[in-house]
Amino acid sequence: MLGPFKGTSEQMIADSSTASYQNLLRVPPNDWLMAVLDGVYEDWDGALLDDDTTFNRQNPTTTTTTKPKLGWGARHWKVTFLKLTISVFGFPLIQKDFPPNTSRVWRTTYMQDDIRIVRAGKTGRLSDEVIFYTKRRPKSL
Repeated sequence: MLGPFKGTSEQMIADSSTASYQNLLRVPPNDWLMAVLDGVYEDWDGALLDDDTTFNRQNPTTTTTTKPKLGWGARHWKVTFLKLTISVFGFPLIQKDFPPNTSRVWRTTYMQDDIRIVRAGKTGRLSDEVIFYTKRRPKSL
């Protein structure tokens, strides 16, 4: 959803050489409204992110000081948001560059070749995660 508008979402992940991705939201009919979030990803080492999105390696004020366990069979990424673009009828209306290090943690578990569960959160703590169910669509020819 983008505000009151419901659409279809899509995620395109580049190969590991560029480590970039795009999240797209298209609102029907004819994709008249579209939001594109550009970002980059890297393997997450389990270090918690502070609520202000910077790394929290040795912060004594943090309530959780140990790294969360990395789940078996999952990919763990620290994603950094770069830019959000909202377009109407194909024309960019809003473009927002994110401040440096605006990062989140994504824990992805592959259930089958085409189904995955993504647990996304602001800090890496289980308490702030949101769960997404995604299904892979074959590339168009």
